Amino acid sequence: MANEILVKPGTAVTWKDSGGTKVITLQNLAFAAGRVGAAYDKGAGAQEAWFHVHFVIQFETAPIAGEVIELYMVSHDGVNIPGGVGASDAAVTVANKRLNLGVAPIVVVAEAATADLNYESAGIVYLPMRYISPVVWNASAGDNLQNTANINVITMTPLVDEVQ
Repeated sequence: MANEILVKPGTAVTWKDSGGTKVITLQNLAFAAGRVGAAYDKGAGAQEAWFHVHFVIQFETAPIAGEVIELYMVSHDGVNIPGGVGASDAAVTVANKRLNLGVAPIVVVAEAATADLNYESAGIVYLPMRYISPVVWNASAGDNLQNTANINVITMTPLVDEVQ
């Protein structure tokens, strides 16, 4: 009989304004602006490479259909960081830096709605390097993210293959 290979979710890592595993200041992130979060260190040696990433945001004002918030999960060695975005919580002011980042979930407003509503996206990403830094770009037409701390959250859960 063949062995089964199952997925065992590991311990989730979160990025938010405060109280998460790592910090990314998304409170009131302006449109046409971005932010990089503090790098998460998976540690030396063999580590997980596949992750489930879940992204939750809210807008400060009612968004219109088609507005977009982009999330990039940047896998790096701690020195050579794609896009030169850095590895600590800081502003990303050059839009074109996004062109050199690996794409993860993107939140798209499907229909006009009210503010204070959760918009969510999720996906599976391959992040093989030791360090992981999230980058969020507010590509909306004119809406800031919610001006309340810890409403906007990135959760990354390692997916570990387990042979039965």
